[in-house]
Amino acid sequence: MAEMPVEQRLRDFQYHQVDAKTAAKMAAIREAYYRLATLLCLELPDSLERSLALTHLEESSMRAIQCLAVSEGKAIPIGEVMT
Repeated sequence: MAEMPVEQRLRDFQYHQVDAKTAAKMAAIREAYYRLATLLCLELPDSLERSLALTHLEESSMRAIQCLAVSEGKAIPIGEVMT
């Protein structure tokens, strides 16, 4: 696998401003994760395994949202004021 350029790696650490279409996609993804988390809380017994399942679901949700932000958003340079 080829080495990723430094500029591309650092882009992931910037804020990414998204448009309304991408924000709507993010909202739909959050809704789906929320519904699954609700189902898990209602159907699984309170246990370490349920806690881990919810923790990993939360991480997956964050990564999915990050994927959209980085791939479809506009990177804002560090220190730049957003308007």
